[in-house]
Formats: sequence, C-alpha cells, structure tokens
Amino acid sequence: MKGVRAALACVMIGSAWPAAPSFAQVSVAPSAPLVQTESRFAWQPADDRLRRFTALDTTDGMIVTLLTDRGVVARVRLRRRQDGRITGAEPRSIHYLRDPDGVPLTGPWRNAQGLGLRDDGVMFVAFEGYGRVWAYDAPDAAAQALPPHRDFDRLSVGAGLSGVAVGQSGVVFAIPQRPARMTFGTPSYHFWDGAWEGSFRLPPDGQFHPVGADIGPDGRLYVLERETGAAGHRIQVRRFVLQGSRIDGGTLVMRGDPGQFGALSGLSVWRGREGKIRLLMVEYATEPAPVSNIVEILLPG
Repeated sequence: MKGVRAALACVMIGSAWPAAPSFAQVSVAPSAPLVQTESRFAWQPADDRLRRFTALDTTDGMIVTLLTDRGVVARVRLRRRQDGRITGAEPRSIHYLRDPDGVPLTGPWRNAQGLGLRDDGVMFVAFEGYGRVWAYDAPDAAAQALPPHRDFDRLSVGAGLSGVAVGQSGVVFAIPQRPARMTFGTPSYHFWDGAWEGSFRLPPDGQFHPVGADIGPDGRLYVLERETGAAGHRIQVRRFVLQGSRIDGGTLVMRGDPGQFGALSGLSVWRGREGKIRLLMVEYATEPAPVSNIVEILLPG
C-alpha cells in the first residue's frame, strides 16, 4: 500500500503539468495517412477467466497487462517473430481485483473498463456501474479509492468511464464512453491535487464513442473509438496534442472498415525498436466466443 500512497501523493502534489514481408492495409479516411496492420493474432486462452477484455497496457510490447469486465487483471507475455509480428500469448499471472479492504470484487462492482499504468507500475482502474477510479500497487493488492467526481454517479452502464491515461507527470485522465449529461462532445476528467476536475472535451465524430485511451511515448493523447452498425463494429484512433487540460482538434490516424476488427476495446501506445509508434489493441469477445483478437497497428513516421 505504501507504493500506492506514494503514487497518489505524486499525483496530488506533483510539480507541474507535462508539456505538451507484406502487410494488410487498414482503411482510413482521406485525411489520414496509410497505416499497416502489423499483427492480428487470434488468441484462444485455455483459462476461462481470460475473456471479455476491456483494456490493456504495455510499455515494451512484450509484457502486457490485460483487464476484463469481470474484474480480472492478467499479466501476459507476447511471443513475437523476428519481424515483430505477434504469434502467441503466455499468461504469467491472473488475479481478481480487490476492494479497499482486500476482498475480491463481485457482482456489479467488478465491472472494470479502463486501465492506466504509471511508470512505477501503479495501476489506475476505471469502473462503470458504480463509477469510480481506484489505484492498485500490484494486481493482487487492496485498492486505494480516489475520491469520485460528482458526475461519476450519473454515468450509466455502457456509457461509463472507459478510458484511463496517465500523463508523464502523474496526472490521471478519465474519459467516459458517453457524457453524463447532454452537452457538446465528450467531457473528460483529470485527477490532480487530490481531486477530480473537468478537463478537455473530445470533439464529436459521428457515431464514434471512446472505448480506450493512452498517452503515447510522444506525449500525445491517443483515443480508441468505436461505432456499431448493421455491418458490425468499426473502430478508429484519433491523436490529440495535450497541453495541461487542453487538447487540439485532433488528427485521425486510422479507421477500420465495418466488421474488420471486431469490438476492439483497449488501447496501448508504445514505440518499437525501429522507432515507430505502435497501437496495441484487444477485442472484447463475449461468451461463447473463445477467441479474442489482439491487433497491432504500425503508424508511419
């Protein structure tokens, strides 16, 4: 618990805001650059707990922390070919998230949706239903509850906190899938100096809604968004310049075709050995589907 308290102290009294082979092609909007599907691995875990993934986080593309809406957190090692493509996934640890008393979460309290990791390994997990963000020193540790924002109680299931991103200075950002009240765009929140405050607003883009977020190694905010239609789920990723609690208008960096990737629900942004930004995502697959796709997109530049 000391690690959690130290991490929260850093968030609460931090010094300053941070400054701002062939591949399958991904369909993109005319204004977006051509990107490549670097990997698409159909993972069929033997453990039934490894289903219904909602979020993931990695710093090196090898060790990945995965989250489910059943309150499970798993550490997994990805196997890759020499060219970087994902060929396998090996679970290293599986735990149930706990409440502040150290009791494993059950029922609607376990509906974990968003995940952000600090550099020191502390996890920030967003839950919907009972909207809140809790911090964990380790996957099997008791939770440290962050005081809630008044809007969190207004966020319903299916529209709650879905994206968590941790800034370089320790600021925690939380983004709901839909706003708590009728307004322009999607309001977000940041945790700083011991309290949640209103932060930037994501500009709307049709019927796309945020389902994941991360701050990349370039300091930019990346948001995974999804729309659902008759032809299936379609996903896109937008990138924003983040300065304090403000963002710019955003840049569309990729958009899939309807049904191309399934219901991707988690996003982690990391830099590969070749120096390029990679977007690692995981599919939210429900029973009886035994397969969850792990998708990685390579951005140009």
